[in-house]
Amino acid sequence: MNDAKIDKIINFFSVNSPEESYQKLKKIAGELPLYLASPSPHAISAAVLIPIIYTHEPSILLTQRASHLRHHAGQISFPGGRIDQYDKDATACALRETEEEIGLTPEKINIIGNLGIWPSYSGYLITPVVGIIRPPFKVLPYEQEVEEVFEIPFSEAFELSNYQIINKSIPIPHHYYEMTYQNKRIWGFTAGILALLAAYLNAV
Repeated sequence: MNDAKIDKIINFFSVNSPEESYQKLKKIAGELPLYLASPSPHAISAAVLIPIIYTHEPSILLTQRASHLRHHAGQISFPGGRIDQYDKDATACALRETEEEIGLTPEKINIIGNLGIWPSYSGYLITPVVGIIRPPFKVLPYEQEVEEVFEIPFSEAFELSNYQIINKSIPIPHHYYEMTYQNKRIWGFTAGILALLAAYLNAV
């Protein structure tokens, strides 16, 4: 069953153009609903990698940010960061940041596509890039930024009923998705993108 989910994700990018993929995901986002912040004129372009570990029990690789960081301390996220002037594109940024944060080199990652550009509540325009990783591989977290690297099984990450919507009214009304895995709270943009992919997999 989980192998079939990987095949569905790979097939999604192989049969659709980038624009078709994006429009289909936007439609699903509207049905969830997934909160989409209004892009700020000062929004920062960024990219993250959604690292899919391709085994008989596939999983998603996630990081927990170091607790001493000024921004997003302790939060769980995909590896990634802001796109800088030397990055050719979002994919180059996602691969560079992944290597810097967890020591996973680009040759270990097979990029299959991206989800388009999504605004975050924290003021970023983020492109999630999807990559397949086949064992063996080794991670070496950069301790100044990453406290822990861990995997969440497909069976947990892509079970839509595991997610709940949290409503907030301050500073403006908004909501976000949240789920818990082994005492780890996954929320915000990361949980929203995982819930979006879960909704897609449930629909096909």
